[in-house]
Amino acid sequence: LTADSNGYAAGIGGGGGKTGGDGLDCGNIIIEGGDITATGKYASAGIGGGPYKACGDITITGGTVTATGGGYISTAAAGIGGGFGGSCGNISITGGTVTATGAASAAGIGCGKTCNGYPAKCGTITITSGVTKVTATKGAGALCSIGKGEDGLHNAVCGTITIGGTVYWDGSDYKNGGDTKLTGDSYTYPES
Repeated sequence: LTADSNGYAAGIGGGGGKTGGDGLDCGNIIIEGGDITATGKYASAGIGGGPYKACGDITITGGTVTATGGGYISTAAAGIGGGFGGSCGNISITGGTVTATGAASAAGIGCGKTCNGYPAKCGTITITSGVTKVTATKGAGALCSIGKGEDGLHNAVCGTITIGGTVYWDGSDYKNGGDTKLTGDSYTYPES
């Protein structure tokens, strides 16, 4: 399955609108298998939400999944997670091979870029030891490859990040070397 947005919408997920006016929120997204490539455009996530809008929980239990967030001028979205100035629920990856790339100032998995008055938000992010491989690459100017997008001084909100049973971010501070691992340009689990 190849899902490419043709406007202000996620490849798989919700549509967006200008400063929250129009567009659609989306409910939960569940991917259980298959070969899936999803690309967002104009500040929308590859898998997740569009700009200024909300997305429910995102669950991936298997398959080969490639997700790329879209950018437009100074706006940006996560590969998997929130759009520009948008939010998403909890993200859970328990199986499969997942590659997620954020646009400039957005995380690979997690938050898009914050817009003034519309802070980027995501819930908890959990990657279990059952996955084949997860690779998350942040956009230029983003704080984390997994977690917050544009630097943490812009009111981005992210829940606890747990990878392989280890907490790397507890919602307020880094744990277990998360400030080294998650703030890198790219993070792959299991680590090679």
